[in-house]
Amino acid sequence: MSSVQEGAPDGRVPNLLAALSMLIDDTLRRSETSHTSLGSNDAAALVSIGHRPNLSIETLSTTLGLTHSGTVRLVDRLETAGKVVRRRTNGRDVQLRLTPSGHRTVKSIEKTRIDAVARLVPDLSETETRCLDAVLARILAAQAHADADLYRICRMCDFDACRAEHPCPVDAAVPG
Repeated sequence: MSSVQEGAPDGRVPNLLAALSMLIDDTLRRSETSHTSLGSNDAAALVSIGHRPNLSIETLSTTLGLTHSGTVRLVDRLETAGKVVRRRTNGRDVQLRLTPSGHRTVKSIEKTRIDAVARLVPDLSETETRCLDAVLARILAAQAHADADLYRICRMCDFDACRAEHPCPVDAAVPG
């Protein structure tokens, strides 16, 4: 039995985490669809581009786990919606930037996401909140091995939320 599961039946902690992840995913999907006509990949693309202006389609494809052609279609939708602009650099290289409408949408997505998940967290004591923060930070940091992990794991994050008091555990764990 691993130290994470001491005192709990085998499989309980992973099972509870899986159930919580489903609850959070369901909550986020409902909040996204009620708030915008964008799908979750579209929203993640906008947030990713907002975090990294001049992002390439290739890097966005890796971040979202989509094929190149799927990412191009996604960017086409966002450009048609007036959220993103493409800028050709040299040859076939394209850089992506948010429009003012795209920036407003990202702020709205981030706020909606945080508000939706915050409603799932019961009233915790200060000690419980610190413990939960530490456990979540440790779990996330253990999955960070390269810059690509930061942008994949945190593709829907409000970067300002981690900058407020504590550094992002994923960013802090990435070597270099």
